[in-house]
Amino acid sequence: MTATTHPTAWAALADYLRHLGSGPVFGLPGDDMALLGELERADTPVVLCRDQRNALFMATGYALAAGRPGVCVIGKGPALTNALTGVLEARSAAAPLILIADGTRLDRLGTGAFQELDQLTAVRPYVKWAARIDHADRLPGALEKAAALAVNGTPGPVYLELAEQVADQQVTRSGPWRPVAPQRPSPDQDALAATAERIAAAERPLLLVGG
Repeated sequence: MTATTHPTAWAALADYLRHLGSGPVFGLPGDDMALLGELERADTPVVLCRDQRNALFMATGYALAAGRPGVCVIGKGPALTNALTGVLEARSAAAPLILIADGTRLDRLGTGAFQELDQLTAVRPYVKWAARIDHADRLPGALEKAAALAVNGTPGPVYLELAEQVADQQVTRSGPWRPVAPQRPSPDQDALAATAERIAAAERPLLLVGG
């Protein structure tokens, strides 16, 4: 199994989105413009939006229309709080969506740094899963888990926060990206047949359906 090294976290992210085949990326990035360059090199179109809330609305609409995950990239602090209305819309619509945001550097947490916010606490009530990446070696696994959770079970939004110090770090993955597809478990055929026989034999069957 051959390892692959990406020069930066943004390069790894752009490569994963190309593998995912998620189409355009919507958003309003923060001060770090490096991701835009990496997405351009990966031939991934970017739809720059006027504000973060509308970016989430667009990504949600795209996910529902295209039948594949929508991807949205935003900055940190007030950028995230401005996006929460759109995240709630994605959750209510059961739209598979991956939200990626900047995060305060690890060595600046708790210092009152510019636009510092406990973003995980703010976003967790609205997403299926939320994680912060403080070390580059965690990024590949987190990306694959985020995409899998977004499309499986009841589809919905997931959240990944990339701490600022990770952006310029090399990212090495041990193998190829995993394929992402919804896994829909099918019922056991023998159990279905036995159930049908019992219902057919019952004189006054009562069915309780739903949660």
